[in-house]
Amino acid sequence: MGIDYHEVKVDKTDLVLSHNDFHSGNFAVDKNNRFSGAFDLGEMGINNRYRDFMSLYANSGREFMRDVVASYNKHSEHKVSMQELDFHYLNKIADYVEYAKNPEYSAIAPKLKEMFSKGLADFTQDKQKEQIELKQLQDTLNSGKGK
Repeated sequence: MGIDYHEVKVDKTDLVLSHNDFHSGNFAVDKNNRFSGAFDLGEMGINNRYRDFMSLYANSGREFMRDVVASYNKHSEHKVSMQELDFHYLNKIADYVEYAKNPEYSAIAPKLKEMFSKGLADFTQDKQKEQIELKQLQDTLNSGKGK
């Protein structure tokens, strides 16, 4: 598929209080677009730090998540890795295919397969875009050294 998918070291001791259903319908922002509150706390519990990023990633895409991670890392003493977030996301969408094989989910199997395909396409497209951006940045930095 053209994806450099390799296991990353996952810190299983990095547990935090998680919303566990954190998507745009479950939080509010103020007039300055700053986070101002969360709703629907029914699934809240202790989980891996990356768990709350997964719903945002699945609903908003990888490009948006790169911005979220950059902002989070700017303001938090506990940094998150886009590589580890990608690892968790790819595992999450791979589950869609497994669920689709289960007869219990036969009614929604086409939707699960579509969700997998869309998620993988978004990942692949943004990963390629990120590589182009990094190359352009490197070229810009290298061109400045020659002056």
